[in-house]
Amino acid sequence: MSTQKYSPRLADKYTKEVVPALVKKFAYKSVMQAPKLEKICLNRGVNGAVADKN
Repeated sequence: MSTQKYSPRLADKYTKEVVPALVKKFAYKSVMQAPKLEKICLNRGVNGAVADKN
């Protein structure tokens, strides 16, 4: 059984790259002052599925 915990790639990128850039840009005194991600939601269009009844 796997011992690694699943972590979304977008959340990893945010914590490793975006948060440090925000702290530097806005001169936050703590990492905890940077905005955090609560939910990641991606939508896809279904135009082809509507036209094709199969």
